[in-house]
Amino acid sequence: MKKRFLDKNLHTAIVLMLSMLFAGGTFTLKADERDFKKKKLYISTIKANGVNAKLANRVKEGIRLAIFEGFGAQYQVIDDDAIKVMYKQAEAIMSSGCDDTSCITQIADGINADEIVYGEVSQDGAKIAISVTALERKGMTLGTKSIVKQAFLESQVDWISSETAKKLMNPGHVIDMAKAPEMRADVNLGGIEVKAIEGLDISIIRFKSEDETVSKIIDYSKVLVAEGDRYFGKQDYASARAKYGEVVEKVRTKLSGAKQAQVQEYVDGIQKRIASAVVMEYKPQIEKIDTRLKGITNPEMDDLEDGLSKYIAIEEEIKAIPYGESGGQITAAIGDRKDSIVSAIVSAYERNGDVYYRDYNFIEAMNFYKAGKEKSGIILNAAKKNEAAGRIDKKIDATMKTGEGYLVNRVKSLVDQAEYYNFQDRTSSAKSAMKEARKIITGPLRIFVTPVAIETFNNYAAVIKIDPITGTSEQEITEAESKSKDDVELSARISLIPVTKWYLKSYGKIDYEMDASSLTTYDANLLFNSIGLHLGGSVTVDDTMTGKTINTMGYIAYKNFCVKGAQGTFRGKAKWSGDLAPGMQSEFRYDNKYTEADFLYYINGILGLGFSYYSFSMPLQIHTWRDDMQSRNGLVPESLKPVYDENFRIQSYSAYLEIDTFSDRLRHYGSMPAGFGPFCTLHFWEGMGVGKLSDDAARNAEALNPTKEMVNKSTLMLFLKGDLSFGVYWAPTFAGGKLVLGAGYNLEVVGLPMNNLSINQINDSQMGYDASFYSVRHGIIIRAYGVW
Repeated sequence: MKKRFLDKNLHTAIVLMLSMLFAGGTFTLKADERDFKKKKLYISTIKANGVNAKLANRVKEGIRLAIFEGFGAQYQVIDDDAIKVMYKQAEAIMSSGCDDTSCITQIADGINADEIVYGEVSQDGAKIAISVTALERKGMTLGTKSIVKQAFLESQVDWISSETAKKLMNPGHVIDMAKAPEMRADVNLGGIEVKAIEGLDISIIRFKSEDETVSKIIDYSKVLVAEGDRYFGKQDYASARAKYGEVVEKVRTKLSGAKQAQVQEYVDGIQKRIASAVVMEYKPQIEKIDTRLKGITNPEMDDLEDGLSKYIAIEEEIKAIPYGESGGQITAAIGDRKDSIVSAIVSAYERNGDVYYRDYNFIEAMNFYKAGKEKSGIILNAAKKNEAAGRIDKKIDATMKTGEGYLVNRVKSLVDQAEYYNFQDRTSSAKSAMKEARKIITGPLRIFVTPVAIETFNNYAAVIKIDPITGTSEQEITEAESKSKDDVELSARISLIPVTKWYLKSYGKIDYEMDASSLTTYDANLLFNSIGLHLGGSVTVDDTMTGKTINTMGYIAYKNFCVKGAQGTFRGKAKWSGDLAPGMQSEFRYDNKYTEADFLYYINGILGLGFSYYSFSMPLQIHTWRDDMQSRNGLVPESLKPVYDENFRIQSYSAYLEIDTFSDRLRHYGSMPAGFGPFCTLHFWEGMGVGKLSDDAARNAEALNPTKEMVNKSTLMLFLKGDLSFGVYWAPTFAGGKLVLGAGYNLEVVGLPMNNLSINQINDSQMGYDASFYSVRHGIIIRAYGVW
């Protein structure tokens, strides 16, 4: 009994000890993983020796990307920005141009790198050759870890760069050139082989039946078949298959099931004729598309999509042919062509993704890869479909891993810089580096965020006393973007329309000549981001960049609400070709004022909706008329002599729409996406108002029409105005999206159709009027915008 007790307790003790041992091992492993320190790796110079420098840089970036993808967990890749900030000695050596082994060793020592990669790309006959070395720190010295020397075709540069990275990081890796991708044709279209058509003579269809009724039916149908054969001989294949189809139609709709079974062999022979006619009818159309595609040396995506749509259109036509189901030969040929083109389109998406991948634009790379995979789903051949989808899946996985590695590495580099600045009491620079790290984590690259990236940021955020990142939800992203902006920012913009063209119209007797032949607008804005208050204004001058002021505008915005106010002048000269009353002039200058007030609510920082008040005066032609409904018996009003009004007054109330992907985007978000992109600015007003005739114009109208009296000086009007600018912007990467240059086109259109409020005049001594005005202004626009 005692022995059993001891055995039982001994067994329990052993189990507990083993459990603790394994648990301890597990805890130790987790602690080791948590405390694991990445090796510092620097990819130094990859020289171009007799080859294009861009090719050498492509090899360098290919190696870097492959390390992010496959070895991101083991290495922190030191970037050039960090070296410029923290390692002045190494930067000096790099700037000197020295790139031999001794200098490379000094650079590695200067930045305390565990490993450093350097080499060159050269020409080797018709091929490209690389010689790349990885040095590894062993104790106090650097020794050779791995060397890659390989010749390859230029088309294989991305593959060899990836393989080189694997060999440098893992010397045991073998580069198998047999697996290197070969160049392949984008579109491979086979010819349509049409076998010699036999059996077109009616005697070839030998069919006899002991059933007298069936025999008579066959004899009757032979007339239609013979007629079809004649069309076939004349190469009128559509008419031939139509005649053959009549026979099949009659058999299927006019005969009983028993009789149809008796003539099935005969019908099969006719179906062969239909198939031959279909092949001969559509073969030239398909070969015409083939010839066009084969004639394009480097087909673009649009060329491929166009060819695909044409093949599909032919396929749909064939499917719609009555009793054309035996045209399998032609539909199979179209299917092969569709697969070939779709495969080429998939490859085009893939290549576009590769370009963005090499440029570190992993978001666009993923978009193209996913579009290519979706397109591969319509490939008919299962083997081709699986090969294309599998190939792209690998690139999607690689892009995800590379993006994650790149993001972690970049965040770590910026946090290191922040720590370096903070140690020197350069708090502002430290916070700027952390702000940039926050933007990377919460910006478009957030799909690549890992817990390691957030932990790296938050660990030092606690030291520098800034808000941590707790997640990457949409709400947290919005809050993070707000925090990443400086508390106070100053922005300025200049917009130049160097040549302004005008077209102004008010009926036909007044001509306008505007003073302004060019326009320049200067903007300045003060942004208090912490409280959401923005203040700003602009001045527009004419003719020269320091010309006369023609418009001033100011605004105040709080969060999503904005109030704008503006005033300005229309200046120019007008010529009148109509009759003149005493005091009227055939030519006169005008200098008319306008006032504008806008009230806006911004939905997303780019789109604004609101209402507007507009008050202005301008010279217009006044169309006078007499409208006596009793005397004219429903005819149009009688026109009288027109006049002009130098100061026709207009007041309007309008709905207002604003879309601004340029200025408003910068004011609300503080930066533009780096690189090139489109911009669009639209201001649109639509509303109603009242126009009023001046006393002078009314007197002049009565003087030219002495038997008439102006009975109503007010007129109801519709107010329409649109101002559109569109073009391309460039935000240099070095400026972080805070300096933006743009060029495009500007178009402004104003329309003022009006109707007099006194609709019908009831006696011969009265007159009314109406007026209208249209203007178009357009020209090239150049913009520059900066945020500090």
